[in-house]
This record gives sequence, structure tokens and C-alpha cells, in this order.
Amino acid sequence: MCRSVSQGIALLLLIAVSLFFFYRMWQSKRVTGRFFKQQQRVGYQGKPFNYLVFNSDGLCKNLPLLLNVLSGDMRFTGVRPLSPEEAAKLTRTRDLIHFSAYPGIFTVYALHQRLGIDYKTELETERDYLNTETFFSNLGLILRSLFSLMFKQQSATIAKPHLEILGVRFSNTSLTAALDDIMQCAQTHQKSLFSFVNADCLNIAYQHWKYRHALAQADQVFADGSGIRMACRLLKEKLLGNVNGTDLFPKLCERLADTNLSLYLLGAKPGVAQATATAMQQRYPGLKIAGTQDGYFKPEKTSQVIEEINQSGASILLVAMGAPRQELWLAEHRAQLNPAVCIGVGGLFDFYSGRIPRAPLWMREIGLEWFWRLLREPTRVWKRYLIGNPLFLYRVLQQARQQRSAETIMTHDNTSSLRGLQYLFLDFNLRWDVQKIRAGLVLKRIFDIVASVLGLIVLFIPLCFVAFLVYVDSKGDVFYIHERVGKDGKRFKMWKFRSMVPDAEEQKAFLNQKNEMQGGVTFKMKQDPRVTALGRRIRKNSIDELPQLWNVLKGEMSLVGPRPALASEVANYTPHQLQRLKVTPGITCIWQVSGRSEIPFHQQVELDLEYIARQSFWLDVELILRTFPEMLRGRGAY
Repeated sequence: MCRSVSQGIALLLLIAVSLFFFYRMWQSKRVTGRFFKQQQRVGYQGKPFNYLVFNSDGLCKNLPLLLNVLSGDMRFTGVRPLSPEEAAKLTRTRDLIHFSAYPGIFTVYALHQRLGIDYKTELETERDYLNTETFFSNLGLILRSLFSLMFKQQSATIAKPHLEILGVRFSNTSLTAALDDIMQCAQTHQKSLFSFVNADCLNIAYQHWKYRHALAQADQVFADGSGIRMACRLLKEKLLGNVNGTDLFPKLCERLADTNLSLYLLGAKPGVAQATATAMQQRYPGLKIAGTQDGYFKPEKTSQVIEEINQSGASILLVAMGAPRQELWLAEHRAQLNPAVCIGVGGLFDFYSGRIPRAPLWMREIGLEWFWRLLREPTRVWKRYLIGNPLFLYRVLQQARQQRSAETIMTHDNTSSLRGLQYLFLDFNLRWDVQKIRAGLVLKRIFDIVASVLGLIVLFIPLCFVAFLVYVDSKGDVFYIHERVGKDGKRFKMWKFRSMVPDAEEQKAFLNQKNEMQGGVTFKMKQDPRVTALGRRIRKNSIDELPQLWNVLKGEMSLVGPRPALASEVANYTPHQLQRLKVTPGITCIWQVSGRSEIPFHQQVELDLEYIARQSFWLDVELILRTFPEMLRGRGAY
């Protein structure tokens, strides 16, 4: 855009917004004592100039840049204005192209940064822009930049190393850093599993606990797509990069071409993986492809496919079967696979084989690659995008509201009061008809009352005998009555036979560093010194839990449900883990009959959520029947 046109437009805009401009000047002067903040920048042909912004934070802080355009120091579109320190680092001849263009208010690099597109360096991006610059390309850049403001994140937000959306935890990293991690694992032969997730994947994981569990087992999960970037904005989190497999793949091939490491391509329709291998080897002549295999093999051929992969000597295995199939397949067979690095890459082979063209760059720059896919394959992906995208944003908004409510409550009372938590929880994975839910809950409550009454009557004499043994075994109360968090965050007093010394809680502070439970939320020690001799015996067979039949009779607990948690544990729960409090806690549940304390906490949560999604009268009966042999066996009880 030529100088005279830029200056004319800048003058018209300043006239149009003159009242607001003078108001912002007055506001800056009142708050900070100065109208503008001047920053030294290096512009066209290396000439220095003062980069102007309002001196106070607020709406349209960069509006004074119109004065820079009017003075001829900048244009509406161009390259990023550099600080003197940044300019001094550009010493190579090919880098000096930066100073052949005027700095711009709107730049391609800033647009890419906003969308997390970082597969090219800033100078590479600028060279591409300058080589193709036209009036209409500049106009398109302005329009795309304005549209992309919906993805803009607060600059003051601190980027966390990991983020969690809808129960899926992923690495907050850049494409370059992700590529470095993959290459390091391949070169050091460190067995690693990597996955990518987009909005559709998170929708699937929201309902598919096995897929969610498979993602939790991956060494790193990368955020892919504008949907996740928008979700992070709604959650007020800063996302560093859009780490998608389609942009990462050619960079990975480029690096592998300079090493002795090789790739194995598994997945897609017959012939697609081989076409991808051929295309990438033509593009990167040094690239070594150890083998290819389509993803349409029969289950009985799985062992043969794994054997072929292992014999190929590949360092990196790319699996393109689509989510969640590829993650479930890798989770099931990871131990049998020899490649150091395994990555689920979705439909990547379709793009690089030429079977399906990728969206133009201008659509990717404004987060509309999904719309391109919809235009190309409407019958296959319409539900994913037209229904899935709004549903994803709705779920994220629910999570954001939940987190704000939790922060408000925890601010007022850190861990001592969880009152009001009933407003925090979402109906994750619950898809039942309302009438069936009510009928099921009534039946469950009737069963709890009948079973607890019969249990207390039948076990009255044995319970009295155990109470006597606890009384004579050690000093202290017979019962350990402790406050727990129940359904919707309501507190209640849970009854147990005392199995520890009276000052067990005071001693716990000195034992926290010896916690053997993975995740750090709950506390467990196999050889806990606080447990008495009798306590160790009654714990092994869960006899210490029998007084909780009284809690069941009162309605504070159920025979079957997630175990009631301590308030201090709930304070450390993630939004995903808080879903455990959606139902009445119980004496037994799925993980209690699957290994008990041998199961890490995050897996306990997944099994509890599986129960919540599947719960029924007959499942409760099944779990109760499975509990009796587990009590006798004593597996994982300590």
C-alpha cells in the first residue's frame, strides 16, 4: 500500500475517531501524566523512529500508530517494527530484506502469532510476504488480522506448562519445541508416545472414557486447531502454539533427512501411506522410510503388522487411523512396538499423498480450516463441525463458569467450606432420560436402606466384638469419625473403626513426603507407622469400613459409589476430578474391586467416572458381589 494512500486513510480515520482519540489522550494524561508512550524502533532502510501508543492501558491503546502512518514512518501493512537490539542482530545479507519494507500496523507475523502458527521463522514469513505483496494481498491481510482478533489472548497472562480442557491435559508448547522433544526421544531411543487433540477429539474424549484414559497415558498431548485456541481464550489461559501434525510432519521429515533415523507410516486407505512416503522422499531426498502399511488390516493380522514394524528398524512410527482408534490401538500395543517414538496423526497422510487438498493459507490464518474441510467433505464431517463446534464451545463455557465459581468459593474459604459446590458441576457423560434417572435413584435408595438395615442386624454381634478388640488393642476412641465431602460438596461425618494411633493426623504432617500414591492428591503408605497391629488386620479385609452402613442408612453414603474424599483432597481436584462429587459416595465401586490402593489416583478418577456414566441397579449388584472376594483377598488394602 503506497505512502500517499496510507497517509490519506490514516488522516480520514483520525478525523473520524477524533473525539475518542482526544478522550484517550486526556485519560492517559490523567492516569500517568503523559499522553503517549514512545518506544524506539528501527524502520525502513534502518532509520530510527518513535513508535507511539497511549501511555495508559485501555481500549485502542495502539490507536496513535495512525500518527506514525501519517508521518510516513509506518504503513498499514508491512513488517514488524524492530527494537534497536533486534535490528543489530540482523547481520546476514539475506536478513537485511527486512529493512527494504516499511513497518506495518498489520503484519503477517503478528497474524501467525495470534493463531499460534509458528512453523516458519519470522524472516521466512516476511520473505514470503514481500515476494507476493500486492494491493489486494495487503487488503486481505488487514481483513484477516481484524477477524483474528477473536483469538487474541491477554498479553499479561502467564503461559502454564500444561493446560486442561474438558478433562484432557495437554502440553502448552510451540511447534518447534514439540519437534525438538520428538527428535530428542528418537535420537536417545527413549520410548515415548505423542498425541494431537483438536476440538473434535475433546468432544469424543468428553464421552469416551477409554479414549480419555489413553490420552492420559501419552507422554505429551499437543493442542491442534483454532477451536482449542478459542477455548483457551474463554478460559483465560495463554496457549503458546498451534501444534498440529499437518504442519509438524514436513518439519519432522526435514530433520530426519539429515539423520540415520527412519519413519514407518501406518494407516489411511490402501496406497495412501505409500503415496505419502513417495511424495516426502521426493521433497526430502535423504528421508528414510522404513515401511508403510494401510490401516484397513483385519484384527487377526495385528501381530503380523507389529512384527513388520519392529523388523523395519523404524525409529518413529506414525499411526493415521483417526481418533480415537489410533490412540486406543497405540495404548493397547505400545509395549509390543519397538520404535522409540509413536505418534497418532489422524488424517495427515491424506493431505501429503495429494488425496485431499489442504485449506489455503489465508483460511488457516483466520482459523477456518474446518470450514474448508466442511466444503470438501460435507456428508462426512457436517456433524463434527456444525454440531460439534458449538457443542464444544458450550462445554468450554460451562467449564469456565465452573472454574470461576470454584475460585470464588475457595477465595472465601480455602478448604474449610465447600458449601455451594452443588452449583459447580456439569452433567459430564450423563445421558439418561430424566424419568429413568429418578426411578433408578429411588430403587438405589430403597436397596441401600434394606441392605444397610439387614447388614447392621446380621453383623451386630461381630461389630460389637471388633469394637471390643479395638478398645483393648490401644488407647483411644473405638470409632474414627471424620468429616468427608459427599454429593455436591455437602459435608458429613463418616464412621470407621479406628485403625490408627490417636494422634495419626498430627503425625501425617511428617509423613507427607513418603506418600506412595501417584498424583499427590490422596495419601497412602504400605507400611504406615500410624496403623496399629489390629488396624492392619481389619484394614486388609476392609472390616474397618463396616460402620459406614450407618452412613448408608442415613443417606449420606450409598453401598456403591466413589469413595468419599477429604476436604483437603477436594481442594486439589481439577475440574475433571470434581465430577466424582456428582453422585452419592459409596463403600465400594469399580476401582475398589480392581486393585484398590494399587491403582494411581488419576486412574481411580477415570474408573469412578466410568461408574457414574454406567451406573444401574444391576451394576451395583455386580460390584457388591465382586467386593466380597476382594475383601477376603485383601489385594491393595493397606
